[in-house]
Order: sequence, then structure tokens, then C-alpha cells
Amino acid sequence: MVDKVLELMDKTHLEPVVLNRAKNEIKHQYLSADKARKMLGWESKYPLEEGLKETIEWYKNFLKEENTCVISL
Repeated sequence: MVDKVLELMDKTHLEPVVLNRAKNEIKHQYLSADKARKMLGWESKYPLEEGLKETIEWYKNFLKEENTCVISL
């Protein structure tokens, strides 16, 4: 997932650093929406790439606004 986000942000030259220092972290996780599909008839509204692009754009705008705020005393 990290590689996909970096690709979409055109930051493929970055390499994530995994420290494995979190306490009580689940070492191996496998996510699947199969049960929700079968039991609830759920389906995603967005393909993964489209959802990631929208999320990245939201964060870019949010962080840009946060960095442009000026506090007057």
C-alpha cells in the first residue's frame, strides 16, 4: 500500500523505514471484504487507485491550508 501511495505521489525514490517497535502490534494482518460482500451485499464505491488519489489530494489541500494559517497575537 505504501508503494502505491508513493507511486501516485510521484515519490518512488523514497524508501519507507519499518522499525517494528510498536508494542502489542499484530505482526501479520490480512484484510478481506469478502464477508461484507457475502453477508451485506457491500461493494466499494471507488476503485483503490481512485480512492487513494482523492485521499492524497485531500491531505495536500488540508496541509497546505494548515501551513498558511497565521496566528496573530
